[in-house]
Amino acid sequence: KNFYTALVQNNTETESSMYLAHNAGVEVLSKRFLQKYLYYAKHRPWQPALTKEAEGFIAEQYSQWRVDKAADSRNRRTLPITARTLETMIRLSTAHAKMRMSKSVDIVDATVAIEIMRLVVEAEGLAVPYAVELEDGNEENETMLEAPETQQNGPGPGVSNLPTGISRSKFVVFQRRFPDLMFHRESIPMDELCSSAASWLEDGSFTRSDVESIVSHMQGINKLLVHDGEVHLI
Repeated sequence: KNFYTALVQNNTETESSMYLAHNAGVEVLSKRFLQKYLYYAKHRPWQPALTKEAEGFIAEQYSQWRVDKAADSRNRRTLPITARTLETMIRLSTAHAKMRMSKSVDIVDATVAIEIMRLVVEAEGLAVPYAVELEDGNEENETMLEAPETQQNGPGPGVSNLPTGISRSKFVVFQRRFPDLMFHRESIPMDELCSSAASWLEDGSFTRSDVESIVSHMQGINKLLVHDGEVHLI
């Protein structure tokens, strides 16, 4: 069944209530119908399964991007191609399948996901601002977004827009490790975050106060949301 049938069945509304207008052959869905559609899509009684065809299609494109990146490893104007890139491709494909009310993630979904990713992966004209390449001995260098360096009131260069009382090095470490901690998660208790952060530096100098200061800063720039002791991704 298409998503119209799935939403309208067992409902007393007529088909005409789905549409707000019919202009020049274009059907405009009503706000009420869209609300019901999004609710159903979110609470669908199934989870789309990734098909072998879509899996191979995604893997082939991911491998090609890896090869292209390796051939131009000094190009810092594009995003790094890592396992997270592959995960994002799968998530976007799954999201498109959910939108179609499909029980499987097919090539058509993978195609849309790849086209979306292509805008950032291959957009060489979109420079990443304030990029700092971290060379920590890993297989791949990660590119993190940093605040621009400016002159402080005192002598010597400093870093602006950093959390109060937090050094640039600690902020970089947090940005580097936090995404790994949040892999496949949408939120984390503040206590767990502070406990994990304590092991991010060899001297154990990452305190709860440091974490709370950084989280507060990131909440102020709409990157995180803290509610009832839980840190949520935005």
